[in-house]
Amino acid sequence: MHIIAILMTGVALISSLKIQPWMDHKKSRAVFVLSMPLRAGDKVILNGCLGMTNDTGYNVGVGIAIKENVSGKIISPVQTRNVTPDMHHDSNSIMTVFEAPADGVYEFALIIWAGSTAADGSRLTIENGRFGQLIAQIINKE
Repeated sequence: MHIIAILMTGVALISSLKIQPWMDHKKSRAVFVLSMPLRAGDKVILNGCLGMTNDTGYNVGVGIAIKENVSGKIISPVQTRNVTPDMHHDSNSIMTVFEAPADGVYEFALIIWAGSTAADGSRLTIENGRFGQLIAQIINKE
């Protein structure tokens, strides 16, 4: 097995996220996205992290996952946590491994969703720059 490429993005696609009255991954938004050609059997190690700020004054539940956009499936464990007003800033990281079932171009997204029973239309701030990224390490089977 050989590492054939390492790809990285650190430019967030969104700067904030509307807080829903419930935690629902179907209301998720992509924060970072990477596309890459893969051959059947190639493995991709995906590492993602992001920073967020809660300025709402109430607890906000936040979930993140890594999604493979061609199939639309979440391919990582889902991670959730509460970002309290006292914490104010938080970061979350996630990792998973994906094996390409067939030759093709694949797209991976670090997704986030947020919810609170106290939701009042407020938004969770997604920090850009040095506070987040999505990295893909591609390993071929040969």
